[in-house]
Amino acid sequence: MKIKEPLFNYINPSIKYSIENEDSLTVLKTYKDEIFDLIITSPPYNIGKSYETKTSIEDYLATQEEIIKELIRVLSEKGSICWQVELSVTSTHAICLN
Repeated sequence: MKIKEPLFNYINPSIKYSIENEDSLTVLKTYKDEIFDLIITSPPYNIGKSYETKTSIEDYLATQEEIIKELIRVLSEKGSICWQVELSVTSTHAICLN
């Protein structure tokens, strides 16, 4: 299937964009309020992947809550957040974090 109207025809080349590869909370605190129309994020899953440090579910959720508050602060009134997470699994529970 050929796309008749490619997305890139709608992107204004003068718009500044960036991909940040730093601690999200530290970076978010440097931004002004309501400056982003779109935020795409895939936070750590807290399931012991090689690139993350697994913590208690309570600590994980507290950290994510703090980050979500900052994301909402920097999101414009017309903006959207795309949030990708998985399940947090313990020996007794599977908690959907979506």
